[in-house]
Amino acid sequence: MHIVIMTHGGGSPYHGPNMRWYFLGKALRDLDFRITIVSSSYFHKYHELPNTDGDVTHENIDGIKYVWLKTRSYQRRLGQVFNQFQFAFKAYRYATSDLVPADVDVVVASSPHPFVIYAANRLAHQRKVPLLYEVRDLWPLVIRGLSGAPAYHPYLLLLKFTEWFAVRKADVIASVKPGDKDYFQQMYDFDVQRFFYAPNGFYVDKVPEVSLLPEEGCGSGDLSTPESPFVVGYVGALSSYYGINDLIEAARLLQDDRQIRFRIVGGGEDLNKLRDMAKQYELTNIEFVGPVPKSDVLRELQSFNACYVGLKDVEANRYGISCNKLFEYMHAGKPVIASYKTDYDPVAFARCGITVPSGNPSMIANAVMRLKENPSLCHKLGKAGANYFYDNHEFSVVANKYYELFHSLKKTIK
Repeated sequence: MHIVIMTHGGGSPYHGPNMRWYFLGKALRDLDFRITIVSSSYFHKYHELPNTDGDVTHENIDGIKYVWLKTRSYQRRLGQVFNQFQFAFKAYRYATSDLVPADVDVVVASSPHPFVIYAANRLAHQRKVPLLYEVRDLWPLVIRGLSGAPAYHPYLLLLKFTEWFAVRKADVIASVKPGDKDYFQQMYDFDVQRFFYAPNGFYVDKVPEVSLLPEEGCGSGDLSTPESPFVVGYVGALSSYYGINDLIEAARLLQDDRQIRFRIVGGGEDLNKLRDMAKQYELTNIEFVGPVPKSDVLRELQSFNACYVGLKDVEANRYGISCNKLFEYMHAGKPVIASYKTDYDPVAFARCGITVPSGNPSMIANAVMRLKENPSLCHKLGKAGANYFYDNHEFSVVANKYYELFHSLKKTIK
């Protein structure tokens, strides 16, 4: 069976994020699927741009076929929007040509921005095959929540129309968050029988040894010494959306406890601002490591005693949380301190940590103290998270769900 995925940022380990369909593609390849990913040649998250030759470039990456559509680079928001339109236009233009082979069985339009739905719908209609619209972020809802732009902004109106078009045309709406079915039902009187939950996660080639915390002792490193610190860590992008300022405020509240340390790994637009904030408070219990290679992330996670994930309180989060870092924390077997507001809390589902409301540093500090003083709880939560990850978020599990869906679509839609 041949699946074609159209997504703006179809990354790989050689180019950078987003790598969801690279890893799902590897898992589906093991189930005898053929995967083609149609993607933009430029995306601001790539750390290495693909080599392109003309408007359309074909490349095989680890058994997955990539089709790169040439698009312009950008530095500012307006350029990013132009890049989105350019990719959507070229995908639509080439959808009925030799962009992909004739033997297509299912077409997937994968967000975050929904403009790929037009090209995907054209290809699916021409080949008379099922169309699946996969939602990773609720645009325009999340954009409006983060930017504060009015609902009548032209870009948001276009996003809203495109979302309506996707709901109308797609045979199935898939999402990485279970609560998105509520959103589509409320907004579009959507038949929830057409909804498919396909969670985020990642693909584990080999099962590594998970470094669960011991049931006695709380520190990292040599756990037999009382001087070993209790390390609260964060790995990921540094922006106002991820609530790192609240973590710094919590570190300020706990600065008199010499056994507690905070380690922040990652880069982003707010790195210098956050460093200045910690410097202004004269904090000596927090360290900014900067970005590290993806291959070093697990090693960083193994050095933590607890992991932090925070999100700004926006309406879109009400329908669920799907941060990749959260599943990396679960996979590493670490207890999670989560700071967000949602009706669908994966930390609660997994029973792998403590959730507190967004914007409440004192409750974050209390959660740190609770874990530090209860090593057996740390062990229990970390083990629960690791088990939950392998049962629900390892991409071989997600790929099996897609395997069943794709085959059922092929049978029911002629």
